[in-house]
Amino acid sequence: MSIHFYVDIDKILERKKMSLTELANKTGIHKQSLFKIKKTKKITFSTLNRIANSLGETDLDGLVSAEIKSSGEIIR
Repeated sequence: MSIHFYVDIDKILERKKMSLTELANKTGIHKQSLFKIKKTKKITFSTLNRIANSLGETDLDGLVSAEIKSSGEIIR
């Protein structure tokens, strides 16, 4: 079994009812960088912290998603 944590920018945008441009303006992170995170779902802790602070997020569940695989099948 393996667990993969990732950032789901679409989930954040949907929850916050924001566009990618609005998130870029609020966080000070270039839109192109956010688009890359959105595409790859990979992020550094410092960038994740920057997004969390800008959005006032204290709950990682609102920013990070997990995928659990067992025998090649995605469980969650």
